[in-house]
Amino acid sequence: MSTKPESIALVFVATIFNAVGSLFFKIGADMDLSMIVSKILEQNIFSTIISLYSDPLIRPLFIVFLGFVMLGLSAGMTVLAMRKGELSVIFPLYAANYVWGIILSWYVLGEYIGVITWTGVFLIVVGVSFIGYGSTILGEDKKNTLERFGIKEGSLGRA
Repeated sequence: MSTKPESIALVFVATIFNAVGSLFFKIGADMDLSMIVSKILEQNIFSTIISLYSDPLIRPLFIVFLGFVMLGLSAGMTVLAMRKGELSVIFPLYAANYVWGIILSWYVLGEYIGVITWTGVFLIVVGVSFIGYGSTILGEDKKNTLERFGIKEGSLGRA
């Protein structure tokens, strides 16, 4: 099976969702759980739901919840991508999470990112591009490529 370009695109979007979910976890991690629990216990369920949007004390809990939603959507997209793609192609593309995570931490959180880290980001982007491009080329012409190197189809990766 060759990996379809739409599977690669789906994983690309899934990595963005994953990175945004992690960002929401980081933003919500600064919450004071004891104060939130006591505040929630003072209210009824409807007041608590409404205060998720309006109360600055409880808002971080909502942000963490959104992080779970984003990670769940990312996982769902990954499962869909796996249906029409090879694990050896789809899984390495998840390295794009590192890229999005670094960009978001720099842009949204104002974290300092050094030259060596940006170099690593560049190398990840190049590597992910090779994997994505190579999978579509090899997928279209797999048999001819294997024959050119004298490899019998089905003999790779088998003990």
